[in-house]
Amino acid sequence: MVFKKLKFNNRKTIHMMFVTCIVLFQVFVLVIFYNEVFNVSKLDLIAEEIKMNQKIAEVFQTTIAYYESAQEQLTNYTATKDNSYVSKFQKCKNELGTQLEIISIYRKKNAGWGAFQPNAGAQFKAAAIMEINASNTSSNLKQLDLSLNSFRKYQQSFLQFSNSTFERFNKQYSINTCIKNYSLFVLILLGFVISVLLTYLTKYAYENENRLMLLTQAKIQQNLSFKNRIIGMICHEIRAPLSIISIHSKYLSSKIKDKELKNVFDSVLFTTHSLHMLSNQILEYSKNEQKQLAINASAFDLVDQLSHVIQSLQVLVAENGNQLVYEHNFDKEIVVHSDVTKIHQLLYNIVGNANKFTTQGVITIRCSVTEVESDCIHLFVSVIDSGKGISPEELPHIFDQFYQGVTQGKICHLGVGLGLNLCKELVELFKGKMEVTSEVGSGTTVSFHLQLQTNFN
Repeated sequence: MVFKKLKFNNRKTIHMMFVTCIVLFQVFVLVIFYNEVFNVSKLDLIAEEIKMNQKIAEVFQTTIAYYESAQEQLTNYTATKDNSYVSKFQKCKNELGTQLEIISIYRKKNAGWGAFQPNAGAQFKAAAIMEINASNTSSNLKQLDLSLNSFRKYQQSFLQFSNSTFERFNKQYSINTCIKNYSLFVLILLGFVISVLLTYLTKYAYENENRLMLLTQAKIQQNLSFKNRIIGMICHEIRAPLSIISIHSKYLSSKIKDKELKNVFDSVLFTTHSLHMLSNQILEYSKNEQKQLAINASAFDLVDQLSHVIQSLQVLVAENGNQLVYEHNFDKEIVVHSDVTKIHQLLYNIVGNANKFTTQGVITIRCSVTEVESDCIHLFVSVIDSGKGISPEELPHIFDQFYQGVTQGKICHLGVGLGLNLCKELVELFKGKMEVTSEVGSGTTVSFHLQLQTNFN
């Protein structure tokens, strides 16, 4: 292909050639327009002149016929002296005057005819014919013959003028045709060149777009790799401090006799353990960025885990002066085989969001098992707050990625940072569904249900 030989350095030259061809294309379009509008008009005028010349040529033939008829009537009168031939001669003479007047008017309108007139001495004089009468027949016949011969020369000059008009028509037609044909040829050639140049420029644009796309993808991949390295490094390094906090919290909890203080350290111990599991999952995910969200199942007591999570959230909601109420219908332990870390994340994030928009209020967590099957249970959870609520305009967008609600005052941020968008993904991972209802000034209710496996096989 010829395009492979065209390099980036030729782009400016190709672009200027493209612009030049466009300009030339427009110029030749204007040439064709001028030719069709103005030159064709000239051709039409010459054609009209030719039609008029044809009519005048017929007048010349009629005039000669009247001349010959006048000669005949005058000759008959000379031979017979019959006055009827005189009246016929006079009638022919009158008709000759009419025809000669038509020719005279046309000659005055066409100044170019004068260039084809004979010399001044032999010019035809139309008035001379009107002076001929039947009184002196021999002299008048001679004068009539001279007038007819002069008129015939006059006719020859007209025929020369008529022929020149035909030549002008043919010349103008040839010029118009030549301009049109050459202009069309140049337009076709320019159209082909423009197509070739446009094809090259299009190909170059696509190649440049692909090159930029590859560079962008490489840059994105580099940024993602760097991000994953940072996340992996943070998660790896944070496990040691979490382990130390967990060890000291466990030690202090065993030494302290005060029940309330002991519960605080137990909450710290549970929270650090939950964060430790979360950091392990993030570290594993950062090692393989193509890895999708999945349930990392392990056996645990659901009732015990929910109690510990809610106990650890007591300290969080207390910072905003809120009261956390836990309601459930559990009467015994429920051992499930599921992902305890993701359940922690869901509750941390949803309760954290409720706490952001609630001050000096109540946050109620209701948990219940709504259905029990042979291999799984259905856990239904509702988080109800008495906060500011969500406006009808914002409610359709709360599950949009990176969406943040509008509030006044202090916003309390929770460390997991999943957002309701990722919470919805986690709920769907458990084959569940998430719903939000809210009313401005009355609070918000976030409800979801999860399918938790009880079959360990």
